[in-house]
Amino acid sequence: MTTKLQWTLRFILVLAFLLTSLPSARADTTVVTSDATIVVTSDSRIPLPIATIFGVPTEPFSPVGLYHQVWQVVKEKYFDTAKLEKLQWNSLEHAYDEQIKTEADAEAAIKTLLAKLGDRYTRFLGRRSAAEQDTQLEGKFGGIGASFGYAYSKEGQWIKNAKDEHMPFADENGYPVVATVYLNTPAEKAGILPGDAVVSIDGRTSKGLSFDDFVDSVKGDPKTQVKLEILRNGKSMTLTITREEIEIPNVVVRKLPNNIGYIRIVSFMGGKTRSQLLDALWDLKDADSLIIDLRDNPGGLMLPTINMAAFCLDANQKIMIWRYRNGNQIVRQDYDRALGYPNFSNEGKRKPMALLVNEGSASASEIFAGALVDNGRAVLVGTRTYGKGLVQIVQHLPGGYACDITIAGWNTPKDYSVGNGDGKNSALAPTPERTVTLNKGQYIDLVNDVVGKDSEVDLKNDPQLLRATEVVQAMKSNSNDAAAK
Repeated sequence: MTTKLQWTLRFILVLAFLLTSLPSARADTTVVTSDATIVVTSDSRIPLPIATIFGVPTEPFSPVGLYHQVWQVVKEKYFDTAKLEKLQWNSLEHAYDEQIKTEADAEAAIKTLLAKLGDRYTRFLGRRSAAEQDTQLEGKFGGIGASFGYAYSKEGQWIKNAKDEHMPFADENGYPVVATVYLNTPAEKAGILPGDAVVSIDGRTSKGLSFDDFVDSVKGDPKTQVKLEILRNGKSMTLTITREEIEIPNVVVRKLPNNIGYIRIVSFMGGKTRSQLLDALWDLKDADSLIIDLRDNPGGLMLPTINMAAFCLDANQKIMIWRYRNGNQIVRQDYDRALGYPNFSNEGKRKPMALLVNEGSASASEIFAGALVDNGRAVLVGTRTYGKGLVQIVQHLPGGYACDITIAGWNTPKDYSVGNGDGKNSALAPTPERTVTLNKGQYIDLVNDVVGKDSEVDLKNDPQLLRATEVVQAMKSNSNDAAAK
């Protein structure tokens, strides 16, 4: 059984889902802007819990025009209008016109402009970052089907290079280590295993490469080849692998001892996540209780999150409270029926349920957890969540640029704010008796090399999961006692 090497942190989950691609939903449950549905997301480096996509403005591209377009979209959509007034935002429209001669000038001016907001989640994206974002919007990429993690120190701090770039998790020789190999992918077919070290890519040493540069070298267009030198247990091998279009599974289902159903939601990204949860609930319909693992789940799409929470709630129960610049809106349970999904009165709703969470559970994970906990449907086990309750849009800009802009926030059904992602918040936290702390990478990874395979699970290797099984068993026993009376 392999341990978890922080593989989930390699994803940049900034996603979007256009309203025009969705079936119609009831007006009292739909959370939309004038032209797009709001979605929930998170960046593995800068958690961005909610985002939506807006098309490229029609204004011709110029460096000064780029600056003006960012200024305009912030004026129209930024959620804190009081802050804009305090900053005298209108006076900043032409503040840097004389200094902007090139695209580099425009980028510097835009970053200076956005810094005045004091909101690190409202940020300008260069071409590379914007392109990465677009790749993730599709939920697919060209690659080999293996993932890698960020390097971190013994103190749990990220390791970066002199350019402030993340470094990949590596072995003692400095070679990046494979964290995950997904089933039915080129990496698995080639025989790559979690824990293998990648010595070189197409003859270029991997040592010293930043995380992004390393991953970009391994990824590539489908049907192209990449040659990897792999080091395993001191033995070297060279593999030539043909890349394919990779779609990462977001929901994994297992059966644990004592007839406990286990569902791991890796992220809330992609249009298939909700149907995957639906399938998982059907697969576990005979289980006595459920554990849903949200650990290190950094976020995803809003609509699947709402749907997935709705599967486990009763009709008309609150899922979240949406706070935008013109008022509040309550999002209720009826989304699953509005989108054609059956209402799970038995399979998804009445089983004792525990949600596993940790500091990597952010944004959409917190929406899902907050909805179930506030409605008394589930209890939390693990450690406190990340605490991110702000909302961003992704605005495409001319020239291949983009900008993330905070447009709103959200609260749990009981009107509790999980915070602004600045560490000065209470987030969501299990009760003391259900709080179990772990070292990074300690818990069992039921997604990696065991996904889709039958194998025994030693719960002692994962104290949080073990505690969750004890909690749901106690809940089951209590419900049986109450029924007997």
